[in-house]
Amino acid sequence: TLRPRFENIFNTLTLVPELQFDRLMIDPRKAESIGAEVTVTHAGSDDDPIWWASYSWARIRDWIGEDRIERSWDQTHSLKGGAVVAVGAWDVSAAIEIHSGWPRTELRDDPDTGLQASARNRLRYATFAAVDMRVSRDFEVRRGDLTAYLDITNVLNRANPCCTEYSLDEDGQLAVRTAHWLPLVPSLGIVWTF
Repeated sequence: TLRPRFENIFNTLTLVPELQFDRLMIDPRKAESIGAEVTVTHAGSDDDPIWWASYSWARIRDWIGEDRIERSWDQTHSLKGGAVVAVGAWDVSAAIEIHSGWPRTELRDDPDTGLQASARNRLRYATFAAVDMRVSRDFEVRRGDLTAYLDITNVLNRANPCCTEYSLDEDGQLAVRTAHWLPLVPSLGIVWTF
């Protein structure tokens, strides 16, 4: 027995989703989530790099009436990989993720019929791809352990589309803006465990 849920069908990343015009209650009569994953890993001696790679195929969909509709977070094909290398006292790691674009719904301004939405989640955004990196070093301190690190999310600063924002311009015409997932984001920090 599935419980109804609410989603924003155009822009899923909004600060107050309940106040947006695209809020929709989804009440499927049944749902299906199936998939398969293959993962390969290598972890040798302390001096060897550690690496891993995985591929997954998955499908997540709801039945609304007789229609089968992909869920908004469906990623049919997903490829991930990463490596960790120790360089003296430093650890350097990188991870890559590539997956099918998320399903999306489009709003169009038809001159004859006005604003029309496409069938929900029948279209897809472009393929998502990101490379993340981390450099860290452990330091011995009198009490506990100290780790300094630099994380960089989306090192290549790739614009990964995730959402569409709609508004009306001064002339009453539909204005469309595609929003993107996180850009390059550096994060510097220190962790002290004791």
